[in-house]
Amino acid sequence: MALVETNIVRFTIEPKLLRSLKIDYFGIKEKMKEEHKILCNAGFHNDNIRLVTHRDVNRKDCENAIAALKQILTPPVGFVKSEAKRAAKAAKKPASSSSSSDDEKPKTA
Repeated sequence: MALVETNIVRFTIEPKLLRSLKIDYFGIKEKMKEEHKILCNAGFHNDNIRLVTHRDVNRKDCENAIAALKQILTPPVGFVKSEAKRAAKAAKKPASSSSSSDDEKPKTA
């Protein structure tokens, strides 16, 4: 398999983090442009971020883009701890063997 070099980076972000930050990919795009003067694109369906370098973009520019993304995507204080606690509780919770109310047939009047 041949090695392919590209100047395009596309990525997605954990949905829980996006919800906790109250931002979507279009919001990230706007913050990158307005706050950091860095252009990027949100996917057509608001489902990813796409960054493309050009011949005038150097390593320092790429490092600045990474720093800007880190600033925008830094989770709120306690987010990581609360997610870890939630995951630990879910792991300890035994599977329910009883039927739920969703399994019942709807009653008619």
